[in-house]
Amino acid sequence: MGKIQLLKAVIIAQALCMIVFSIVVMVRMVRPDAALGEGGTDADNRPIAKVGKQIITAGALQIELIKQHGESVLKQLMLREAVRLEAEALKLSVTQDEVRSALDQAMEGYDNERAFYQAMREQLGMNEETVREDAEYRLLLEKVATAAVEVPKKDVDAYLAEHPEVLEPSERVTISWIVRDTKQEASDTLQRWLEGESFETLAGAYSIDEFTADNGGWIGTVETDDVYLEPGVREALPSIGVGEAGGPVQIEQGWAVLLVHERTLIEQPDRSLVEEEVRRQLALDAAAPLPELENELLEKYNAEVLK
Repeated sequence: MGKIQLLKAVIIAQALCMIVFSIVVMVRMVRPDAALGEGGTDADNRPIAKVGKQIITAGALQIELIKQHGESVLKQLMLREAVRLEAEALKLSVTQDEVRSALDQAMEGYDNERAFYQAMREQLGMNEETVREDAEYRLLLEKVATAAVEVPKKDVDAYLAEHPEVLEPSERVTISWIVRDTKQEASDTLQRWLEGESFETLAGAYSIDEFTADNGGWIGTVETDDVYLEPGVREALPSIGVGEAGGPVQIEQGWAVLLVHERTLIEQPDRSLVEEEVRRQLALDAAAPLPELENELLEKYNAEVLK
């Protein structure tokens, strides 16, 4: 699977998960007292929209939200509580520095922090608070999962010996692309760009990649040696200068024209930080799958839905 396809899969999965957070936030907005388990007759009857003469109340919205997503929301709330109880029993916690570090990694590939949060709002409906909450929950869940896993130093050293590239300087490149069905179509598109047409306009009009076409073909920033990149893209990038377009290159979807916006040289990473990240990943590989752990914790803490 190419990196773009991988990212699409992650976006779709996150979108499904983040329905939960969006619904909880909306319920709090339309009925703040609901979280306290108090009566909310006045809040239920509060008008929040109208169509013609028909008034839509907060209560009607809440009922529809629960009808459509209530089961998923409830399970997520139960999971969060079960993970919190287990972390408390194991004396585990997540620091704000850890959350910040996780968010910094998630922001790689975006121009800046603002662009990252804007993408989260537009693609997943997440605001800054829900992004942080999700990051904190995932970090805590990972700590619970790996609490009993020991990763010997020799395993970390073996991984680094097998993958020496993770300790070497690397290059990041910011790119856009236009994906066409055939090589000839891609060649024609490249020629039109060379003749002065806007890359963004061409992408919006002709690219078959639905995830980037509406954004002018914008992919973002990737590492040039990333193994998840489409092989054709990875091979073509070194020969394309900043401000230049190249291709067509064959990819999983068809044929792509690439535009390079910027190149950035990344200095050699700190070995201790790389070792820590490798240790974390090896521990997660050895631990039970996270969804399996979540279900085990629900059972351990006698979670049940009260009728």
